[in-house]
Amino acid sequence: GRYGRHLGRLWHAAEDVSVIEHGDAGAHLWARALAGRPILAVILAGTRDPLVGERWAELVLDPRADLADALHERLVKAGGLALARELIVRESWSARRALRVLPDSRYRTALDRFAADLARAGFRRSDVSSAES
Repeated sequence: GRYGRHLGRLWHAAEDVSVIEHGDAGAHLWARALAGRPILAVILAGTRDPLVGERWAELVLDPRADLADALHERLVKAGGLALARELIVRESWSARRALRVLPDSRYRTALDRFAADLARAGFRRSDVSSAES
């Protein structure tokens, strides 16, 4: 259970960081605002900069591309992605540590590798070509 809880947080944070850095950040934020579900990076950035929370509330009430772009800009300036990466590291470590109670097996090794690889996905550089990935 602990492994799953930590892996779930890790998955969400890594996915959001990856989409924001390598995909269409505005569209991702807009889609999450339509669902009324902020991403972890927004929540974490809001602890540093109250304007992130205000931008999020504006976007939820009036989902527009320009508001999503303004939120993205504020999110980056507030260090939301760096905070999300810190969370990725913590959750990966916690998930992998939770596996230690299990007997050594190929399944445990696969779960450990999965948590480690998922964490690395949150740190993929945008200047790396797809051939190097």
